[in-house]
Amino acid sequence: MVFVHGAGSARWSFEPVRPLLEGSFTVIAIDRRGRGDSSDGDDYRVESEFEDVAGVVRDAGEAALLVGHSYGALIAAGAAQLIDGLPRLVLYEPPMGGALADHATIDRWETLIRDGDRDIMVREFLLHVGGYSDEEIDQLARSPMWERRKAVSPTAPRELRAELAFRLDPAALGTVAAPTLMLLGSESPD
Repeated sequence: MVFVHGAGSARWSFEPVRPLLEGSFTVIAIDRRGRGDSSDGDDYRVESEFEDVAGVVRDAGEAALLVGHSYGALIAAGAAQLIDGLPRLVLYEPPMGGALADHATIDRWETLIRDGDRDIMVREFLLHVGGYSDEEIDQLARSPMWERRKAVSPTAPRELRAELAFRLDPAALGTVAAPTLMLLGSESPD
């Protein structure tokens, strides 16, 4: 199983489920561009992320299943269009373009990051994009995960800008032959 994380996180976001799956699957949780072991570039493009993930899935072998969460599900959906013979695809709350944050909010978060106010930025991101309550955010802020989220926070605005401008073509997505499970929660964006 190849796992693709969302904005504001990295491969470590799958640590809670990894032990539950490793008895049945080889689990590959990737770090997308600019996180952990993955390098970054100056020019961010959603399509480059599609190519990155498709390459990992191809390297994992023909039986590799692809699972994406949130922004990672958008990336997984785009990557699936580039992979012949993908056996299964799971998309958990995929934003399909223009749903996560508006320009003014993204501008504010970039300013907060530039000014060193990553705590505020991450709190607002988790509240407005992640759908967490204030109490849940306070609990996360006391966990070791908080520093990890702050460390990757500079990657979120560029991804949110890309998601705002991007529209996944439903006709192209319809060409994916892999059986696909799409999971949505009661609070998922329209």
